[in-house]
Amino acid sequence: METRKLQNLRVETSLLGFGGMRFPETDGKIDFEASVKLIDAAMESGVNYYDTAYVYHNGQSETFFRDGLIRRYPRDRFLIADKLPPWECHETADFERLLNIQLERLGTETIDFYLVHSISYPDWERMKNLGIQDWLLQKRAEGKIRFIGFSSHDNPEGFAKIVNDWEAWQFAQLQVNYYDWTVLESEKSYQFLQEKGLPLIVMEPIRGGNLANLKPEIARIFTDANPAKSTASYAMRWVGALPNVATVLSGMNTVEQIKDNAIQFSPLVPLDPKEQALIDRALDALHQLTLIPCTGCNYCVDCPSELNIAFLLGCMNSYVKFDSTNYLTWRYLYDSPSKKTYADCVQCGQCAGICPQHIDIPEELRKIHELALEFQSQE
Repeated sequence: METRKLQNLRVETSLLGFGGMRFPETDGKIDFEASVKLIDAAMESGVNYYDTAYVYHNGQSETFFRDGLIRRYPRDRFLIADKLPPWECHETADFERLLNIQLERLGTETIDFYLVHSISYPDWERMKNLGIQDWLLQKRAEGKIRFIGFSSHDNPEGFAKIVNDWEAWQFAQLQVNYYDWTVLESEKSYQFLQEKGLPLIVMEPIRGGNLANLKPEIARIFTDANPAKSTASYAMRWVGALPNVATVLSGMNTVEQIKDNAIQFSPLVPLDPKEQALIDRALDALHQLTLIPCTGCNYCVDCPSELNIAFLLGCMNSYVKFDSTNYLTWRYLYDSPSKKTYADCVQCGQCAGICPQHIDIPEELRKIHELALEFQSQE
């Protein structure tokens, strides 16, 4: 397994990291026997970076890592990353309370990579007001955490503000893949982080599995060129070749996925021009699948009901592109920046009247909402 030496942290990480949010489950609980096989396969493949969070598997992920990894292997053979949930922090005392819970769940005295979880710049401002900076520095001095970082899905401007706001950051975690490189402008955030000299932990390199499960007509672009290579392998090698990447996290839930990903990084062979051309063709095909002609111009941004309309329409477009109902049952219903959906719409029609693409926005949102509820009822 290829590794990356993080000179500023004096630590070495495996290029492939294990994301602990998609373990196999039985009756709503992590299947211990099946999941231990994943840990063993990852360790055998040379993976030394294991990522979890307070909320993964409703708190079960941390305790599984205790029993499936930490108690079964020497502590110096792996690195543990965990995350502090800002949405659970309402007063300064919550920092200590949550960290103590995490250390107990993990059964370890030290968390190697400790992140403020999924923050936007407003989240960071609120956490600062609660005293997060002094507290994190204190916990590092006490040895309870080794390295201080954050994960974020904020836009490039917000991401840059978070990085610039504190000189004590030691690393950051960002969603990077060949699709979001331009769609979510993750290229800008990546380049900014590289300029700052902060190592990048990559999340969603396969976009939650979507780049491994493309529509058949798009997947054939890759399989016709080389049937022996998985579609996921192109995405993993694309992101792994970025110079500032320390670890590429993958939420692997089968031994076969672990072996396939490990091969890509043992050692990493960057994409050649012909393989990059396949990705470019796939991207062209994905962009042509957009159902709702929203350009994200945000003319509709001043919605009286505070709906983030471009985001909500984008959820539908992503569903069409990737055939994943998660874009509606999770992203649309629960993950909008404003936490508002069509259910909050007052039917004023202001958005449709100003839309340059002449989209009947209220009607499109109604259809999206009904489809989201239908999919949710089937889960």
